[in-house]
Amino acid sequence: MYSYYGTEYLGAAHGLSSILQMLLSYYEYLQPADQELVWQSVDFLMDQEQNSNWPPELGETIERENELVHWCHGAPGIAYLFAKAYLVSKKPQYLDTCIRCGELTWQKGLLKKGPGICHGVAGSAYVFLLLYRLTGNSKYIYRAQRCVEVFYIYFHAGRVEEPYVSITKKRQMPKDGYSEEIEKEVIQAFLGSAPQLTLQLYICVLQQEITAARSIFMVLSLLSIVYGALRCNILAIKIKYDDYDVSVKPAAYLCIFLWRSFEIATRVTVLVLFSSVLQIWILPVVLVNFFGFFFYPWILFWQSKSPFPENIEKALSRVGTTIVLCLLTFLYAGINMFCWSAVQVKLNDPDLINKSQNWYRLTVYYILRFIENAFLLLMWYIYKTDIYLYVCAPLLVLQLLISYCMAVLFMLVFYQFCHPCKKLFSSSISEGLLSCFTFLCFICKPAKSTVLTNKAEVKSPENTDEAWSSSKTIDSQKGNLHQSVSSNA
Repeated sequence: MYSYYGTEYLGAAHGLSSILQMLLSYYEYLQPADQELVWQSVDFLMDQEQNSNWPPELGETIERENELVHWCHGAPGIAYLFAKAYLVSKKPQYLDTCIRCGELTWQKGLLKKGPGICHGVAGSAYVFLLLYRLTGNSKYIYRAQRCVEVFYIYFHAGRVEEPYVSITKKRQMPKDGYSEEIEKEVIQAFLGSAPQLTLQLYICVLQQEITAARSIFMVLSLLSIVYGALRCNILAIKIKYDDYDVSVKPAAYLCIFLWRSFEIATRVTVLVLFSSVLQIWILPVVLVNFFGFFFYPWILFWQSKSPFPENIEKALSRVGTTIVLCLLTFLYAGINMFCWSAVQVKLNDPDLINKSQNWYRLTVYYILRFIENAFLLLMWYIYKTDIYLYVCAPLLVLQLLISYCMAVLFMLVFYQFCHPCKKLFSSSISEGLLSCFTFLCFICKPAKSTVLTNKAEVKSPENTDEAWSSSKTIDSQKGNLHQSVSSNA
């Protein structure tokens, strides 16, 4: 075993993998016994894999705090060995190992030490170019292009960029070289502007007066919330389809804007109307909604029995990671309080985002939200006070329900016709809704069939006697027929 200054390294810079790669490059010149030793060494190195990565030296255990995913130490450099082993032997296990190296490199994100090869971004980018040459999959060339965009940021900004949590999430890299954090806009919209809009509208209802300044402020708050929801939609699309070059057309932006405008405006108005007549009861409504959506991702995580997420940020301890996840679910609950969150949190996913298109969850959310809004409006209509004396209550209720239906309509138009990746859906939203309603009907069907079966089993004595007599008649006919056949024979 080769040792570098007394240490048996495994990586590409000073270790076993680069030596084996060079030997495989001249494989045909080796003696058969030496070839066998090389393959034994390659398999030995493959056995040292720990969660798609390799420790810097032999016998070391990878710990989350000091895990290295570099070209010099780790999966990005060792991937070249298994690529060469696959080209020489054509054994699929070597290609699978090489692909796992690339996926880990993409999952762990960019390195903060610079654009170099040894322990920088270029070392990661070369892995994606290698996998593209091996597999021909265009997603790897796209990932390499993302790394090139980072080079542009490095040199255009003239400063050291902060490390990314993951290439696939939380950051955009515009063409001008400046990074932008979308989550700040979403936080400002739903944890800042949304409560402000609700409070200002509540004050206007109680005072029965809307000043020009307050109306302008409320319009700006509504636009801020809608803009945050729109950015959340675009972020969800880019995360779910990160391996594709997504281009959102103006028609899609318009549908999202109208969808979110009707949905959020209706929701805020319903909450304000209900709280204006039943002040104390708005508290349980808000708490049930908020804590329900706050604990929902945690319940799914506990049911999945997955290990605790360890890839949020290397510098964070388990307590820090828990705090970050709680803040994420807190924001998720705040969004769902007012509208459907396009970014669905999934704590057992490496990116913490559910990338599948779940039409069932979407349908259930809007059905329950419509029922809740209708119930709150009914309570307002029953207990409305004199401040609504000059308001046509039935017409207002009808307008709000129609507005919410308009939001659902624009959502359906967006997913059916304007979604930039609608061709990648395994099923369209119309098919998803149809299957969802079919499933709901199927749940009710067994109960009905069970009742019919029970009714069929409970028969009157007369029907039982008739069945017994008819059975006896058939048996006698069979006996007569048997005698007739015997006599003819």
